[in-house]
Amino acid sequence: MTNVIAALLFLISCSSASANINSEVDLNKQIIIAERKTPAGGRTFIAVDQNDVVHEIGSNWDGRQSSPFLVANLGTRVLKSGQLELNNVIPKGEVPTAARRITLSDKVTMHVILTWGFSESPDLLTPYCRLHVLREQNQAVREINTEVLGTDLEQFIVEDLTHEGAAEVLVASGEAAEESMDIWQIQKNGNFQKIQRITGYHVYSHADKEMSEEATILVETKGVKGAGPGKECSSIKEYRWSASKHKFVSGNM
Repeated sequence: MTNVIAALLFLISCSSASANINSEVDLNKQIIIAERKTPAGGRTFIAVDQNDVVHEIGSNWDGRQSSPFLVANLGTRVLKSGQLELNNVIPKGEVPTAARRITLSDKVTMHVILTWGFSESPDLLTPYCRLHVLREQNQAVREINTEVLGTDLEQFIVEDLTHEGAAEVLVASGEAAEESMDIWQIQKNGNFQKIQRITGYHVYSHADKEMSEEATILVETKGVKGAGPGKECSSIKEYRWSASKHKFVSGNM
């Protein structure tokens, strides 16, 4: 099923890119971070241009020789988190585009990094966003967590949203017709744990823009009521933080 979805996304991207006559790009002016090839000779690149903009680039997707073309803007390359050089700690074949850090003490800093790279599955040609969590202590750095997310990055928040003294990490990402909000927590002692994943048609939060109010996550779902045109309906479910359950719990709006 995953391969079928990947193939459909690949064909949709191909038709969109071929319609854009202004999307050609010179690979000689790009830093190639990673590359994937298809049996038919198609190629997909993750590349960085002279302005540090990270792009997905395609070539020969329709089985014929074609000039490389821009497919998607994946963000802007981030070289440092504080004084930490990310090129020294991020795996080869990935490029960081977002970094947040939490200083726990004079000696301990947590770094939360989002990167773009390809999936470990060779059949998947679309770049995936990945989370890396690094603990820096006494100038030594070690990775304590990594997780593959989705093919679209929607939201990234690192804040003490629950006002409990810990920092929550919220990442909303999407793939195909579904979005997910993954939620982790960084404790004062440096422990890092995943709290939950919330999925829906569209998942988002205003918590970072309304920090004096209770943190909420909104999930929009779509469905069909009855038959015939105009029967599509949607609903929004609100998730609020529960200190007793130590997670966001739902209630309909």
